[in-house]
Amino acid sequence: CPYVQRTHITLNELGLPYDVTEVTGMPKPDWYLKINPRGKVPAIRVPTADYAVIYESAICNEFLCDYATFRQQKQALMPMDPFMRARIRLLNDHCDNVFSKTQFTFL
Repeated sequence: CPYVQRTHITLNELGLPYDVTEVTGMPKPDWYLKINPRGKVPAIRVPTADYAVIYESAICNEFLCDYATFRQQKQALMPMDPFMRARIRLLNDHCDNVFSKTQFTFL
């Protein structure tokens, strides 16, 4: 799934440790629907926040960038300039709305 891949890339680029639990097929397992009612992937459970759950890939990635900055990681993917941050968000939105339709045609 391209959305999961994008979150894997973010995790790797930021150097954050993580474990993967694969969730495949439809319908999603009950245990997964309990933590993510939308049933989409990816979802992140954060152990340092009492296993709070973040889902939707764009939101997960923004959270990971903020979390890495909060933890004072040396690597940052999002610029500090709010205008540049907005441009990156617009680019992500464009990719979600234009390219994903084409991408799923080939899956």
